[in-house]
Amino acid sequence: MRATFTMEVKLRGGILERLLSLGAYYCVENISEGRERWDVLLDSAKVREVVPTIRTVAEELRVFRREFDPLLSAKGRLTSREEEVLRLAVRRGYFEWPREVGLAELASELGVTRTAVLQILRKAMKKVAESYAEAF
Repeated sequence: MRATFTMEVKLRGGILERLLSLGAYYCVENISEGRERWDVLLDSAKVREVVPTIRTVAEELRVFRREFDPLLSAKGRLTSREEEVLRLAVRRGYFEWPREVGLAELASELGVTRTAVLQILRKAMKKVAESYAEAF
């Protein structure tokens, strides 16, 4: 399960290191006039840890929203290998039309066979599709 939330913080020091140490991925930040506003993605179980941890260094903290996005939970279902192969395929243009890279090139880059890449991609895409379908 993944959760996103937006918070605005006035700190006595930076927030990025604290967020990353808790396993957060930041999406967008806006820093101006001593205030930091962050959109953050992290495991929903970690949300309860983030706010108290940030409060220890914050002069002021407001959490604007918390949302659960079932589609983001697909990430928790993927193995590290599936995630690695899927990211590479997206980054290299495998899903573009026309494809910018084929299975043979991905396989060569990963040091595995074309069949292995195809199997890993299909399993990963099935998990992503199931997460999406479950959201509705």
